This record gives sequence, C-alpha cells and structure tokens, in this order.
Amino acid sequence: MGCNGNHRRYRRGCPGCQTRGRAYDRHRRGQMAAGTWLPAVPAAAARDHVAALRAAGMTVRAIGLASGLATPTLYDLINQRRASLHGCTAAAIMAVQPAADPVLPANMVPPTATVRMIRALVADGHSLSSLAARLDRTVHRAWMLANERMTAVTVETERAVADLYDDLALTPGTGTRARNMARTKGWHPREAWTDDTIGDPTAKPFSAAGPEDVDRVLVERVAEGRRPFADLNDAEQVELWRVWERHRKQRMESPGLKEFQLAHGLTKAQVSALRNAAAGLNTKGNPIRKKATAALAA
Repeated sequence: MGCNGNHRRYRRGCPGCQTRGRAYDRHRRGQMAAGTWLPAVPAAAARDHVAALRAAGMTVRAIGLASGLATPTLYDLINQRRASLHGCTAAAIMAVQPAADPVLPANMVPPTATVRMIRALVADGHSLSSLAARLDRTVHRAWMLANERMTAVTVETERAVADLYDDLALTPGTGTRARNMARTKGWHPREAWTDDTIGDPTAKPFSAAGPEDVDRVLVERVAEGRRPFADLNDAEQVELWRVWERHRKQRMESPGLKEFQLAHGLTKAQVSALRNAAAGLNTKGNPIRKKATAALAA
C-alpha cells in the first residue's frame, strides 16, 4: 500500500517517506540522549481520562485546546481507533485536569437554560418533533438537548430555543403524549422557573405544590382554559372545583354545575363527585373522598 502523498504510511523508495522517517529518527535519538523520550503506551488510560474530563463538563474541543492536540486525534482516541499513543501525546492528555468552571470556546455556552426551556415546552404539550421542526434541527438533536446529553450548546442554538420559548409562551401544545412523557421524566413546566433561575445550574425549581400534591399554578391554567382537565391529578381536580366555586361566590352566582360540566367535558356524576370530595379534601381517608374518587375513576 502507498503513502497516499501524506507520507504517514511509509512506502519503500518514496523520498517524502524517507525524509519523514529520518526526521523522526533524529527526534527520537535526541530525546533518548536527553533522557526525555517517552515510548508508545496503550491508549486505554488516556481514553478513560478523556471520558472523565467530558463527564466533568469539558468539551472535546476544550480538551484539545488544553492539551495542545488536534480534535481529530482526540476523536480517534474516543472512538477506539487508536490502540496506542505516542508517549508525549498520552502525557499531554493526562496532564489536563477538569476546571472548576470549564473553559468553553467563544461560540459555546453552558446548556442549562436551553435544556430547561426545551423540557418546559414539552411539559406544556409540545412534542420534540414539532420543536425540532420549528428550530430547524433534527429530532435526534432535540432529544439530545432535552435529555441533557450535551455538555455545551452553540450561542445560535441557545438564542433559537430562547426565541421559540418566548413565542410559545401563550400557546399551549396539544400533545398529551408529550405532557405524559415530561411528567414521567420529572421535567418541570415553565412556571417552575424565572428569567433569573432558568439558566442557573444551582437553582431549584419552584413548586406550587400544596397539600396532597396540588399544583395550584396548573389548576389556575386549567381554570383559564390554557391546559386540559386531563392534566390534573385527583387532588388537583377537586381543587379546580373549589376555585370554580370560590369565583362563583365572589360574583354572587349559583355553583354552576352544568357550566363546569360543559367547560371541562365531564359527566354529571363526575361533577357531583368533585363537589362532594371538596368538603373532605383535607381529611385523609374521609369516606366521602373515597366515594368521590371511585366515582371519578368510573
């Protein structure tokens, strides 16, 4: 096989390969004489170190800048295309230590805000496929973002997601499957974050949960018609009736059983069960509550 013009694969009789080989031999002999020669070593240790650096938040490009190595060299190592490394290459990789605040390239930013915005949009009923289409990204890339598989994102991606997040602020999605996925994965909705906390990795999500896990913000959104009744758990459904009844009393109106039934697509029995359960919401194991829950399940 030939050297293909790059002289990295030695070919007998090729002047370029001979020149490269002689230069390498001079370099090796000089380092051996100085006692600084590092022989080739297995790549496993360096590969594990790179994996640890990436887990600590460093990008491959950041590792390359810190070690003085080309990015393709690191990817060859990561993808197990190198069984061994030159000693100096392995030493340069092992010398890199994770920084307390990883140094990112100028066009890259931490993914915290982007991940939380994508998750909040899914929790609001927007599927990953619809978000990917709006962002002009692949579904796989949207999945990678939502599942926090990227240690950094480009400034362009962060801005695109932020713009979409603002555009859909008053447009709840219609994907029940997306909402269920977000709830299963524990992804927090828009209401859990403020402009100051959504990009802060140390910030904790705000929870409007009260007794018996009642998300009062969610209840208010259902009452306003911005979220479907099906998003509520049993306790939140009862709280929705209490909110409805309180608003009717403030306007000095009748309870409005029929109006509540039509507004949320319920049966007369379900509305009656909610009304009965509201009286015993704060009493665990109350017989009225148990009967109401059974009626709702039916």
